[in-house]
Amino acid sequence: MRYNLWLAIHELCVNIIQHAYEGAQGEFTVRMQLLDAPWRVEMTTHDRGMHRFVRETYRTPDLEDPPINGLGMFLIEQLVDQIEYEWEDSGSEWRLVKLLPLAVPSGNASMQSSTAMKG
Repeated sequence: MRYNLWLAIHELCVNIIQHAYEGAQGEFTVRMQLLDAPWRVEMTTHDRGMHRFVRETYRTPDLEDPPINGLGMFLIEQLVDQIEYEWEDSGSEWRLVKLLPLAVPSGNASMQSSTAMKG
């Protein structure tokens, strides 16, 4: 699980650099927390990149003919249980949540991912 969390936040940071800042110099913050009720890891980022993520333009990649680039959001969706995105004049904020195994209710071993986008 540790590698999956690292990969998810890595992919998100790469997306921020490539898309929000389009490779230009900029700063962003990354925060990771271990929380309870339910037990989970929350990873949040905040950036002031000029370009926002537009959910309506995102398309799940065709895995029958996978692209060389453009798999970041797809990977993140596979690795975490919840994704939230908000864009305001002060910048963009992403929140990735991974429920920990002890948070899974008994009898419900398969958790579904959910994505919420605002902005």
